[in-house]
Amino acid sequence: MFEIHLGIPEMEELWNRLEKKHQSGSATKAEEKLRRQMGKEVP
Repeated sequence: MFEIHLGIPEMEELWNRLEKKHQSGSATKAEEKLRRQMGKEVP
């Protein structure tokens, strides 16, 4: 079982950092994968 320790401010900060790296083209493959996973809509 997992415990979630990140709240909304931390997740928003992570998302913004990933978006900036994506837009500038400096994101690693792992960061791009995480960005895609975070950006998926949950049905």
